[in-house]
Amino acid sequence: MGAQSSVDPFWKGLVRIEPDPRALQFADAVTQERKNNGEVGWETLLNASLWASGADEGPPGSTTAQNGPSDPSQKLRKVIEKLRTDGGPRGDGRTKGEAVLSLMYQDFLRAYSERQTRLDVLLRTGYYNCVSSAVLYTIMGRSVGLDVQGVATRDHAFCLLRLGDVSVDVETTSSLGFDPGSKTEFHDAFGRLTGFA
Repeated sequence: MGAQSSVDPFWKGLVRIEPDPRALQFADAVTQERKNNGEVGWETLLNASLWASGADEGPPGSTTAQNGPSDPSQKLRKVIEKLRTDGGPRGDGRTKGEAVLSLMYQDFLRAYSERQTRLDVLLRTGYYNCVSSAVLYTIMGRSVGLDVQGVATRDHAFCLLRLGDVSVDVETTSSLGFDPGSKTEFHDAFGRLTGFA
């Protein structure tokens, strides 16, 4: 009888999967930003969201997809730059939050697509669902200094805008979705669009 291998036959021939170095870079950036600022900045969130969408397929630090001629974020970066150089939406946080949602529908969101979660696809085509539109709202809101958080439930995603001691729901799948609990027309339109009541 020959010597038995000490390697479990189940593991024999399997390749070890290493984490993508960009995932580790984003994790470090998120940790550092939370430590320094208490939250993740809009640029890190944008870059991580594009990477998670599969938009950046090049090696770490490359500009294969991001910041190149086919960069899906170019228009968004221009809109944010204009918002920031013009001082952003005017008024209190509530007014700014509603203006950001309106701007999303004016410049980016074209048609609801239930399974379209990718930010890069949203930016290229205008097709969105609750996930991709909530990510876009979070990025745009944070770019003008709003305290926006994402909320995920078992089958839905939306945003929460914190205004001091008050929080406002932002249902990003509807142009009427700012503080939707106060709008009858929102409930009717939301049910028709998503199939949710």
